[in-house]
Amino acid sequence: MRLSRLALLSATAAFAATASAQVPLPKVRASIGYGTSAEFTGDGGDKVRIDGIQFGADIPVHAILGFQFALSPSILLGGGIGGDDGDVYRLLFTVRRDIPLTSIFVKGGLGWSSAVDRGAGFSDTNGFVASVGVGFPILGALGPLSPSLEVTGYLSDKGSLSGLFIGASVGF
Repeated sequence: MRLSRLALLSATAAFAATASAQVPLPKVRASIGYGTSAEFTGDGGDKVRIDGIQFGADIPVHAILGFQFALSPSILLGGGIGGDDGDVYRLLFTVRRDIPLTSIFVKGGLGWSSAVDRGAGFSDTNGFVASVGVGFPILGALGPLSPSLEVTGYLSDKGSLSGLFIGASVGF
């Protein structure tokens, strides 16, 4: 009896592995663009805003029923476009869904973020962050690439971790 349960469990696991292996994961998406934090008060009472180039990625981990789950790291390198010197690091677990009958996608996520001072005069900050975003295809598919214009808002109870991203992403 124990052997047949083990055989049934092994067969079920093998079937599940085979079935999930046949469902391709969505494309990895890489993004680049302009990012900004919300305005917040620095250590000396001055207003601080971290602005600059932002890089990110959506690395798919699972897809089911049209929902695409991903690990989404990003980094905002502040100070390069006239903002204050500081960086914002984010690591979120995101869910993306294409809107039926369109090429537009929406996504949301939850995760952890850190803002690190590089001379702007604020204390390093860590905390939870949520995100909400939308993407619009541009130029159609270019072979295996699928470029999009993306807008994402980041929400936190700490101003240095909240912000906005506007940029381009490409799935490959």
